[in-house]
Amino acid sequence: MKNLKNMSRTERRRGFHFNILAFLFGPLYYVAKGMWRKGISLFIVCIAVVIAIDFFLAAIGFGQMSKALGYGVAAVYAVRANIDYYKKMVLGDNGWW
Repeated sequence: MKNLKNMSRTERRRGFHFNILAFLFGPLYYVAKGMWRKGISLFIVCIAVVIAIDFFLAAIGFGQMSKALGYGVAAVYAVRANIDYYKKMVLGDNGWW
């Protein structure tokens, strides 16, 4: 993202939109785009964070709120998908993280 400062404000926002397909399909979207390593990494990290937050919410008595954590995981995929695809296609970075 070397030329980010040279882009206009609208061009910058266009690259960081919410990706609805990544929101709906998550890791499968990453596999379809050839970013399976990044999809696996995100999946493992998100599951670990969700489990930790779930235990914490259950301990303080808000166990019902933990049902919404799946939407947070989907939102992580939706927000990161365009950035990760840009890194893969333009910068050639298709690593684990």
